[in-house]
Amino acid sequence: MKIVICASLAFKNEILSTADQLRQMGFEVQTPFTVGQAVNEHIEDIKDWLANMSEAEFLDLKEDRMRLHFDKIDQADAILVLNYDKNGQVNYIGGNVLIEMGYAFSQYKIIFMLRGCPDVNYTEEIKGMKPIVIDGDLDKIKYK
Repeated sequence: MKIVICASLAFKNEILSTADQLRQMGFEVQTPFTVGQAVNEHIEDIKDWLANMSEAEFLDLKEDRMRLHFDKIDQADAILVLNYDKNGQVNYIGGNVLIEMGYAFSQYKIIFMLRGCPDVNYTEEIKGMKPIVIDGDLDKIKYK
């Protein structure tokens, strides 16, 4: 099964670790392009790296990376949302990940969520996509 990991870039280390675990389990895994770039270019803090760009550079990069991630989702069977706690929000799902989930949903992809749904003003939209919550257990990832 081909799986694309969707997560806040703040979870870079968790993304890399989860991708390694999934590959060891036999899955083909794609991660956000920016995470791979951060590893290749030894960028420790993605947020600081992005903050040093002009607004125009940042928006061009954002557009490019969103399209690249959608292309990865097109080629996948499923996405895995890594929704760890962030900035006091339990099971954080930010704007980009919500968009990625919506895109995967529109393409009839399986949506796995590492943890339960966050308590946010768009909880119903997340639940309406009927993600499969795996409660932190990667062994629960199965192809329908």
